[in-house]
Amino acid sequence: MRIGITLAMLLALGCGKENTGLGMGGGGTSTDVNDLNDKGDDADGGSDTAGPTGDPPVISAVTGSWDESASPPRVLITIDVTDPDGDLHNGRVGIAVDGSVEEWFTIEDPDEDGASEYIEALYNPVDGQVEVTAELEDGMPMDITLNIRVKDASNNASDVYDLAP
Repeated sequence: MRIGITLAMLLALGCGKENTGLGMGGGGTSTDVNDLNDKGDDADGGSDTAGPTGDPPVISAVTGSWDESASPPRVLITIDVTDPDGDLHNGRVGIAVDGSVEEWFTIEDPDEDGASEYIEALYNPVDGQVEVTAELEDGMPMDITLNIRVKDASNNASDVYDLAP
């Protein structure tokens, strides 16, 4: 308990000669925290917040093959995607239902070193396609929209592509 109180006192009072405010020992000045969603426009496509570098993948088409008889119902999603950086292996596919929280699946090329036995999202670089199966635990409502997004291994995210049954 004393360590916590002592630490709190040091943080509150600072430790410099010119203490000008709480937690700003040495007369330092406050700086705002960068916006974590800052997209920046550096020449290499990165962000000024130490975010991803390079170019994001581009989704050109998404198709779904719906299997309502499966338990639970599922959809095989085929994503036509290009990635200028060529680093989709170990990237991720995000799937959300009607804008809900995305569920993420790891993209793997089975011909790459280190590919696992169980591949969540299969990547075929020759065809430029990623295939993933999503299960719909609450049944197969026909009035939903699946929101699809792809991130490459550098964490560059594509735009969202909507798929409706």
